[in-house]
Amino acid sequence: MCLWLVWVKKEVIVSAVLSLIITGSFLVAFILQDFYGGSMKYLDGTEKTLFGLNIGIIGFGVAAILLVITLYTELKQSKK
Repeated sequence: MCLWLVWVKKEVIVSAVLSLIITGSFLVAFILQDFYGGSMKYLDGTEKTLFGLNIGIIGFGVAAILLVITLYTELKQSKK
């Protein structure tokens, strides 16, 4: 849906907000995992990490940062 919003409708801001809701929800769930008993570990107890950080946090964190940058630049351009 977000790709369609960007490519067909040219709605970058709406697409970025929707994507931020999804990535932000993952990041919040990871942060709150101790409160609800969540885990990012496989059934055998292993966890995919990169530089000691969970690979999901790295991927979704980078995506969230890029989405915030996109929102900032789009909002800045729309005010001109």
